[in-house]
Amino acid sequence: MPVLQAIQTVVGRTGGGGGPPPVTGKDFFWSADNDTWLALGGYYTTGLFSNPAPASAAYTYPDGSYTGVTRTFSGSEYLISPNLGIGGAWPTNTITIDLWFYPTANNVQILSELNAQDPGAGYHYTVLELDSSGYVKAMFWQNAPQGFSQIITSASPVELNKWNHIYFTEDAQGGHTLELNGVGTGVQNPVYTRSGPGSTTEYFAIGISDATYMVATNRFQGKVGYLSINDYVVPSTYSNTVNRFRPAYSDTGITLGTSWTVEIIAELTPTSFWATLWGNENYFANLGHFAYFTSTSNLNVGSPAGTDTYNVSGIEQKGYWAFTHTDGGGVNVYRNGVLITPSSSGYVQPFPAGNTLLIGARHNNDGTGTTDICSGNYYYNAINNSTALDATAIQASYDSLKGTYGLP
Repeated sequence: MPVLQAIQTVVGRTGGGGGPPPVTGKDFFWSADNDTWLALGGYYTTGLFSNPAPASAAYTYPDGSYTGVTRTFSGSEYLISPNLGIGGAWPTNTITIDLWFYPTANNVQILSELNAQDPGAGYHYTVLELDSSGYVKAMFWQNAPQGFSQIITSASPVELNKWNHIYFTEDAQGGHTLELNGVGTGVQNPVYTRSGPGSTTEYFAIGISDATYMVATNRFQGKVGYLSINDYVVPSTYSNTVNRFRPAYSDTGITLGTSWTVEIIAELTPTSFWATLWGNENYFANLGHFAYFTSTSNLNVGSPAGTDTYNVSGIEQKGYWAFTHTDGGGVNVYRNGVLITPSSSGYVQPFPAGNTLLIGARHNNDGTGTTDICSGNYYYNAINNSTALDATAIQASYDSLKGTYGLP
């Protein structure tokens, strides 16, 4: 299914599914795979590309659901939207920006707001940038002299050469929300009022070098998957689209030794079982360790030769999991910093497997490839392949991550 069709099913049409009602309820959307703007219920092809335009190259999205083309910005090309002020959009300050992008460089401008389809228009400023360390800088323009006095910074940097998601809003009261890859800023929510270019002239640009900027002057480098803009506050589409761009399973490239620690923050929504939270195992050879669900209330942790069983609940809620193993001992399992007790014990210690640790999947029985995927939203993982953290260190790790990731 083309990306355009997929996103249309999740972009707000009813005021955010129980959230604030729409001010005017106008939605605008652009997807890289077909270069078409969806606006006010119709299709518009009047977006302006630079000459030469960003390269349109063959691409398959990570979940394999779409194979086609996507636009790639090398640092000299840009895209400017059609006029999104048509039909009387934006009579107030409210706005939602929802963007999937694949940055290949830091210290770049990402998105600008303009009053004309011209990179040097009279009204223009950057909405989103990456600083030199890859942190997102976000700001809607307010009346002078305040200017950029209310910049919001993401809680963590982007991951270069991977798909990332930005969600940035301003509500009717001037409150702001910024999330990067589903994680909010935690403490930043400055109140100020966006001053747009006008109710009938509204343009957004990717890839220009705007003279009114926060920290970066370089043009964007990378890919853009889609850009959704609304003139009212709608929920983030991150959880609806994350598996297209950042599929549930990933290969860490790390091999666990004889003592180790695995930490994961995730919302888990498995639909078939087994559903493997992580695996560094070779099943037929009885090597390595893994953790897998046989139902949403039953978790097995151990080796192919034997596991301990845990009764669990609420795995669909965002939570911190930690697994530790000391050579010659068993496996300890922690949930939100607390050691949990197995309902039955049958663990058999193996030798390490020679393959790498997968997050959200295990290997096939011969130790290659992937199978038994555990779907969900994966926000964080940390692997120590030589040391088992003790209970004090696990609690400290949970405490340090709690505020950033909104853990219970």
